Amino acid sequence: LLGGALKLGAIIAEASDRDADLIYQFGENIGIAFQLQDDILDVYADPEKFGKQVGGDIIANKKTFLLLKAFELAETENLQSLQTWTDYEEFDVAEKVKAIKQVYDVLDIQNIAKETMDNYMNKALALMEQINVSSESKANILDLTKQLMARQY
Repeated sequence: LLGGALKLGAIIAEASDRDADLIYQFGENIGIAFQLQDDILDVYADPEKFGKQVGGDIIANKKTFLLLKAFELAETENLQSLQTWTDYEEFDVAEKVKAIKQVYDVLDIQNIAKETMDNYMNKALALMEQINVSSESKANILDLTKQLMARQY
């Protein structure tokens, strides 16, 4: 979504095809980093700072990066716990969030997600360096990026 919006702006501004493609890739990488951050915040944020219920993705069985990575890495007890909790149709919300989060913690999912998020951010920043626009334009986009990624845990 962000990549498409940025590319559309680049096309309207009559950027070269190369620059329009680079800005698209920049936006795509920033968008993925932002989604990873959102997934992390949903589980690990301070509820007062986050502004919504922590664990909402867990409760809804959303196939987030964290859950998919946990299923990929989990073995025996942890895998069984994930399968059991995601299969339950009726459950205690707090208990489910606690159990899934416990598996995430054992598997170090938060740090894996943060590293992956940082990789996407670094790819985006490297792409930005290649785009042929003024320093001022780059600064404006990077300021927007910093604002998007400034949410706290």
